[in-house]
Amino acid sequence: MKHHARNKHRAHKENVLTNIGPSHDEISRQAFNIYLEHGQVSGHEVEDWHQAESELNVAQSNSLLERVDLKEEFLAKVNA
Repeated sequence: MKHHARNKHRAHKENVLTNIGPSHDEISRQAFNIYLEHGQVSGHEVEDWHQAESELNVAQSNSLLERVDLKEEFLAKVNA
């Protein structure tokens, strides 16, 4: 039974790790906002896409780091 639970946990962890990062729709919306901010100038779609992807990745990384910090702070208080 322990072996089954361990495999289930491992599968869940792998699924979470493979789904890290902004979705195609999130990047698309952000890229469109960048396009609008730049005055709706065409010809920069790839650059706008990469900028959007980068901005969203940074925001997501910062959010994850903040949650890790909060978890560590909580655990430190609980274990004190």
